[in-house]
Amino acid sequence: MPVQPKFDINELSALPLFRYTDTKELILKYPPRTAIFGRGEEMLAQGEVTRSFGILLDGTAAAYRTGADGSRVLLQTLSPGSVFGDVLSVSENIPSPVSVRACDSCRAVFIDRDAVFSDLGFMRAFSAQFAEKYFALHDRINCLVCRNLREKIIACLTVFSGEKGRAFNLPFDRAGFAEYVNADRSALSRELSRMKDEGLIDYYRNSFRIL
Repeated sequence: MPVQPKFDINELSALPLFRYTDTKELILKYPPRTAIFGRGEEMLAQGEVTRSFGILLDGTAAAYRTGADGSRVLLQTLSPGSVFGDVLSVSENIPSPVSVRACDSCRAVFIDRDAVFSDLGFMRAFSAQFAEKYFALHDRINCLVCRNLREKIIACLTVFSGEKGRAFNLPFDRAGFAEYVNADRSALSRELSRMKDEGLIDYYRNSFRIL
């Protein structure tokens, strides 16, 4: 079960979500709830209805959608500063379509949705988060609708790559990569090997280069 850690206001002040607002005034009016989660613990459950959104302060987490057959599809990886449950929190009693689970030890802060509407600066930054998530979802859909596994791999690597030929790191391991492209892990490994042999890509563990 999550435990209640101490909270430092400066951690929030440094985040983009608070760049247009007086953080101290906001959290005095809407005191946040903080929690520590162990690896594998749910930070937000699929089907849960909530009025608060979370901000990951430490650790890594992942958002999944679980199908009726128990299969999971990775939707998003979360790193420190990532916001989750934000769209859900401002909806009207809509159950969460995803679960968010800690990949390692995580510390998060949860803020009531009323804080969003109480401050114009906070609402501005909150809206910018929506826009960023829209485009991230657009990239994810572009990957999933590709006709074959190779196209999905190229689409995924293009999203996370920088300048062509320069190395970059994926934010997930091979199992997470397979879930991101909605493919079998063994099939993914075989296709990556073929692409490397053909001189299309180079990689070592989570470090990749598009050649």
